[in-house]
This record gives sequence, structure tokens and C-alpha cells, in this order.
Amino acid sequence: MKTVMGKELKKCVGKTIWLLPGGNAVTRGSLAENQVFEAELVSCARIRATFRTLDGSHTTEFDISGRYDKYNYKYLPFVTKQSLLDYLEAEVFMSRLRYGDIPDMTVDKVLQIKALIDG
Repeated sequence: MKTVMGKELKKCVGKTIWLLPGGNAVTRGSLAENQVFEAELVSCARIRATFRTLDGSHTTEFDISGRYDKYNYKYLPFVTKQSLLDYLEAEVFMSRLRYGDIPDMTVDKVLQIKALIDG
């Protein structure tokens, strides 16, 4: 459920990765799951990496830490699509939990979540 960083990302050079766009790279009004795309990781340095879309039409350099670049673009890399979807699911749940957007939440459910978090 985490993005790929540093040495783990360097192992993926030449392989297909999944990218989740952020900032100005996002198409407004479209679900995040629909904006995910596959790309080949061309190179990876300490701070920046370069990917090429699978059809070869587009090559982009991005900050591997997930920070925004000077154009307010960012891409979060993942090794598998399932890890990316798990990340999105966790983000949605945390947002709903944070803003109290869970109308059928009972005390029992809250205690179960607390027990899971506490380990």
C-alpha cells in the first residue's frame, strides 16, 4: 500500500510500473482509478526518475519522493496495480474517517478499528 521509493524503484528500471498522477497532472472531474496508467521506467537517480508511456508517445521526468515539480505536477509510482488500488482505498477510507463521513458507524465498529490500529 505504499509507493515505491529509492533503491526499490531502481530495481524496476526497464520494467513496467503504475503511476498515479497528482497536482496539475490530474484530470479534474475524473476518478483517480481512471487516471492511473502503466509506464516503463527508463532511468532512476537519487531524486528523479524518468518514465515512458507504453506506446512510447510520452516521456516525463518526475521527483520520486512524490513532491510537486515547478509546474505543480507529481506522479506516485507503484510496482503493481493492486498496490496502487490498495493505496487509493486506504486514502478514501482515511478521508471518510477524518471528516466523519461514515453515517452507520457504531461504537462497536469504532472500537474494532481502534483495536486494529493499536495492534
